[in-house]
Amino acid sequence: KYDPLFEQLGDSRDPIRNRIELISNITDWADGNEDIDPVCIITQDRASGGSEDVRYGHLPYGANYKPKNGMIDSVAELRMLPYVGDAFMQLFSRYFTVWSDSRVSMKTADPWMIRAVIRAIAVGPPLPGDDEKFAKFMEQRAILTAVPGVKFDKAMFMSLLAFADIPFDQAKLDNMTGRVITFDDVSSVYRITAVGRGNGASSSVTVVWRDDRTGKLSPGQFYYWREE
Repeated sequence: KYDPLFEQLGDSRDPIRNRIELISNITDWADGNEDIDPVCIITQDRASGGSEDVRYGHLPYGANYKPKNGMIDSVAELRMLPYVGDAFMQLFSRYFTVWSDSRVSMKTADPWMIRAVIRAIAVGPPLPGDDEKFAKFMEQRAILTAVPGVKFDKAMFMSLLAFADIPFDQAKLDNMTGRVITFDDVSSVYRITAVGRGNGASSSVTVVWRDDRTGKLSPGQFYYWREE
């Protein structure tokens, strides 16, 4: 359903290639080297090789700059990247955050992200019956997770794959767990907004705070705050 957007990007007008190139644009903006990044961990696709700088030689309005090669400070910074415009931000900006641990939470991921993970660990090529199998997986997941006290963990994920008759590569799943995906029940990063009112005026403080459940930070850490 997003093909019309990606068909308007780049010179190739190839929606699959342009998806891969855009993912590579994002990772290369933030990494610390000058080479185009092989994309991507989940899909195992590959972008074209060469220097990152080639992307920034024909920017709109004659702009001329190089990749940042540093951490992204805000979601709005994505607008500095080739292929990222208003349409992309309206569709996808809600899926981005600069405060996470850079892993997909399988507990809160939307169905499209869950399907991407399943496709990455599935055995064999895509088949015509995959839509029905995925629908069966999601229906059973909704039933089980509605039961009080039931946790959507790795064991349940594997049992749901078996229930939906989706063969998967155990080694790939093990490799991705903890590094690319997580089944943690509780987020470690929170955005908290406090509002105070008095004498007809109001003010608010918004903070992003990480709860240290690993022992590496004690007892926690403020990442960001603003007062309005």
